[in-house]
Amino acid sequence: MKIKGIFENESLWIKFLFIILAPIVLGILFTFISNGVIAILGTTDEHTILKTHQLLAAIGMFILASTLLAYLFSQKPMEYLGLKTPYGMTIILTVLSMFTVLPLSNYITIACSDISLPQFLAPLEKILTEIESKSDGITTALLYGNSYGDLAINILILAIIPAFGEELLFRGLILNSLCKKKLNIHICIWITALLFSMIHIQFHKFIPIMLLGAYFGYLRIWSDSLWTPIAAHFTNNLAIVLYYFFLKGRTYGIDPENIGTSGSPIVIVSFAILFFVFVHAIWTICRKRLNEQEEDDTAPEETSEA
Repeated sequence: MKIKGIFENESLWIKFLFIILAPIVLGILFTFISNGVIAILGTTDEHTILKTHQLLAAIGMFILASTLLAYLFSQKPMEYLGLKTPYGMTIILTVLSMFTVLPLSNYITIACSDISLPQFLAPLEKILTEIESKSDGITTALLYGNSYGDLAINILILAIIPAFGEELLFRGLILNSLCKKKLNIHICIWITALLFSMIHIQFHKFIPIMLLGAYFGYLRIWSDSLWTPIAAHFTNNLAIVLYYFFLKGRTYGIDPENIGTSGSPIVIVSFAILFFVFVHAIWTICRKRLNEQEEDDTAPEETSEA
């Protein structure tokens, strides 16, 4: 029986049912696997246990689930996920653009900090706030480490695996599944960004995360390569890991978490301008490369006709 691409012609609703169920099932499976690994290691260290669970859960829920579903959804799974070689300059500009995103994200987070749900949804807001607080506590625990070995593990667990895995699922599998149904590309990007923000369960950072997810989506579409948003996502997470390892709790005169949240509005305006300069440059390069590829694809036909 042919398995590859078996669900290629299924409806979007059937595909989304699989997209919901596969990460849950594999997440549960890999939780049992991580328990077995911890038992074999015989460790009782809380940070080691937490990091083991986080690593294996992310591999199962995001990387394995996305790869498996792409195999079932398409005859060309890697192409379906968008794992095409990117243009080097696009990657460089994308990485640089992420350093202008930090203060903008901080500013939007502060601006949204006083937003509350309607009174009748107050119990839900309380639950979401408690979940966010617990999630922040887990993240802080995952960032724990004093040695360079700890730093390497933290980069793997909090930067490499999430950037690759989450982009496989959201900008690879989900975004492409929506686009295959000929929906408006902007609607596809923003639906994916909404889902991306929802899964992080960060009530007070919901809008900044959604906007970041939308930026990743546009990078994926413009560059026609998943590696571009992966680079952006990795840079964002790596900056957090490095900050906590080298600067948190020490006095170096600057706290990246506060950039853009205080002082002159000229700072935030300047970063906003820089960000849009990078975005315009990325979009221009990607459009030029796309036009060149289209010309190369049609050139043989024109030559044979002549």
